Amino acid sequence: MNHYRIEKIEDRKEKARITEQVLLDLPEWFGLPESTQNYIREAEDLPLWAAMDGSEMLGFITLAESSPETGDLHAMGVRKAFHNKGIGSALYRAMEDYARTIYRFLQVKTVDEGHYKEYDQTIAFYRKQGFSKLEVFPDLWDSWNPCLVMVKSLHAPEAPKENNLPLYHASQVQGLTSLEPRVSTHGKPLVYAVDNPVLALLFGAKKDDFDFIQDLSLEGIPRLHECYEGAFEKIYKDQSASLYVLDGKGFQKGQTGWDPEYVSEDAVEVAEENYIPDLYMRLLEEENMDHLLIRRYEDDPAYRERIARHVTDRLIRFGILDLPEPDERIRKHYGGILELLKEARSGQKL
Repeated sequence: MNHYRIEKIEDRKEKARITEQVLLDLPEWFGLPESTQNYIREAEDLPLWAAMDGSEMLGFITLAESSPETGDLHAMGVRKAFHNKGIGSALYRAMEDYARTIYRFLQVKTVDEGHYKEYDQTIAFYRKQGFSKLEVFPDLWDSWNPCLVMVKSLHAPEAPKENNLPLYHASQVQGLTSLEPRVSTHGKPLVYAVDNPVLALLFGAKKDDFDFIQDLSLEGIPRLHECYEGAFEKIYKDQSASLYVLDGKGFQKGQTGWDPEYVSEDAVEVAEENYIPDLYMRLLEEENMDHLLIRRYEDDPAYRERIARHVTDRLIRFGILDLPEPDERIRKHYGGILELLKEARSGQKL
């Protein structure tokens, strides 16, 4: 079975309907009526992804938050008739793809091993997704259902991988014959590149995490999510860039915490330069060909919440609260969040 689709659901009533339909089909896992109703009610206010075959509901997954750095796999289920068809893994990948843009870690709670065969299967599934056992709390729920907490790092470094394929690097500087290592956020001189030319072009204009959430779709297509209205046009309009093609030998992957990124500690010769006179129009063309996905800013509660979580994390992580005068862009778009964070940190709310 491979013709189902994974869809992020926004409507609150639809979320509750989906959750109820799936959980009631799984009494071996969700057999306590009060607990099941809590899952259904809470799902209305959480990000939820559903697996659909036409109009038929197959399964779902929801994501909560246990801390600003840690997402919580709140609940998931696949109707029994559709078990062992890869649907749970597909739902998990969609959720993790989203969580990776916000959190450093994921955690999930389940019943510890050796008590119920159904939960032993659940633990095996989580291990397959990369989770590890952290701690058991014997009495968090009750003595016959000891709570196992499993965790996963969303940015764990991979073993270095050398690349032999062409790589791409975009710059507003034309005519370069070699790229020299430069110090960036990782604290040491590196040359940065990616293996997708469209993804590289996104770096052809000056931008940062306060302009977009940037990630890849499940199919590996670059995605931009505007953090404020008109961000895409503001950043890329009237910009030109050069797309440099590089020999991938000597580059390593898994060194920066961002999976698509390759780095080299040595200077790299340029194999080819492609000048892009109108970067904005080029990216719109890539969007029209489905090589790039751009989500324009939406005045929608769920979208605004996602942006707010992302921006709050970056304001704290990048030390913006400690700056005497943040730049005009941050003051304009995020001044309200900034003031609330400063007030909270001052201790006035304690």
